[in-house]
This record gives sequence, structure tokens and C-alpha cells, in this order.
Amino acid sequence: MRVWFEVFGLIIALVISVLLAYGLIGLARESLEYNDVSSGFLSIPLWIPQVVQAVGVRLLALALLEALWMAGRIVIRDPSSFREATSIDDNEAQ
Repeated sequence: MRVWFEVFGLIIALVISVLLAYGLIGLARESLEYNDVSSGFLSIPLWIPQVVQAVGVRLLALALLEALWMAGRIVIRDPSSFREATSIDDNEAQ
């Protein structure tokens, strides 16, 4: 049962991160189009940090996709073998 909750949570997180990445890419394009710059002592074009943020969210989505793939393999092959990364086997405890 635990692996199904993990798969469901990973799907939700993946959808949210893909939507966020899509929105951040649109925001960076808009900042580039209107030549937006930051306020303050340094006038940095806003598209630079926005692109970095969009790349980070896309990497997060890629990591979530990989975790979903691994959990999906466990669901298909043997759901009873799923265990949390923090659980300790009896052999490891000794």
C-alpha cells in the first residue's frame, strides 16, 4: 500500500514541477521581451536569474521522473518488496 502512496505523491509533485517550469520559462521570455531589470544598485536583467530558476525546476522534474520510474518498476514487479530508504534491515542493525 505504501508504494502506491509514493507513486501518487510523485505524480502530483511531477505535475506541479512541470507546470512551475512552464510558467517560469514564460516569465523569463516576458522579462527578456520587455527588458526588465532588477531594482537596486546593480541593474541585472531579470531573465538571467529566472532562467537559472527554470533550469533548476526542470532538473527537479527530471529527478522526480526518475524516482517515479523506479517506484513504478517496484509496483509492477513486486510491491511487497518496497521499503523506505530510512528503514533498517535486521542484518544491518547488528
